[in-house]
Amino acid sequence: MPSLPSKLSMPSLPSLPSRPSMPSLPGIPMPSAPAEEQWELSLAAYLRHTTELPSLALKPLGLLDRYGAVAVGPDTAGFDGDDIAWDKVIRLEVRDVVEVVSDAAMAHEAEKIRSMLPPVPGRKWVVEHAMALLGEFAGPRLTKTRGGDVVSEIVYRGALGREKTLQAGVFAALVMATWPEVRRSLTATARLRGVAVYGERESEETPGLVPNQAAPELKPPESGMQGGIAVVPE
Repeated sequence: MPSLPSKLSMPSLPSLPSRPSMPSLPGIPMPSAPAEEQWELSLAAYLRHTTELPSLALKPLGLLDRYGAVAVGPDTAGFDGDDIAWDKVIRLEVRDVVEVVSDAAMAHEAEKIRSMLPPVPGRKWVVEHAMALLGEFAGPRLTKTRGGDVVSEIVYRGALGREKTLQAGVFAALVMATWPEVRRSLTATARLRGVAVYGERESEETPGLVPNQAAPELKPPESGMQGGIAVVPE
């Protein structure tokens, strides 16, 4: 895997191939729109299921469980391990991924991951692989004027009815930009629950997908990684 870049500019990594050329991952469907069961993907889960982990990386990677996660289900939705009940959600804010993920955000993400991990064996492996993965997802999208709609914020009622905001992290935003079905599941479920959705420019329906047809399986970017994506069932 490539090492971390020495400056803030995006690492030079292969571009994502067009969707038809992406290899499928048998048995791992995308979340439905609207969501019919709980679905979640985190950075640690992706690395755990798509790389051959050295034993020394198991402990530090375990400390990142649910970090960067995007989750959607019929009852809750959330980011970074924080799940919000739909009946508390006020609105979803949708923005383009290029407005959410920047060089500065990538650099901050690297520092955040480092700060979460103690100086134990395997720490360097986890940080380098995590940032290489983020760069692989981000590279071909952040060079465009538009990289794809993502749910950037979940606005909900907190204690005493006060409005609070849960923001999507870098990994969650890149997952939604790479696989639009995840964002569509969030926005379609929100609308079903009577939650307002602001800023979505793309159709909420999957192109070519007829009603009641199963959504396509998750198809990862082409890389040296092999295996499947972690999907946590209800």
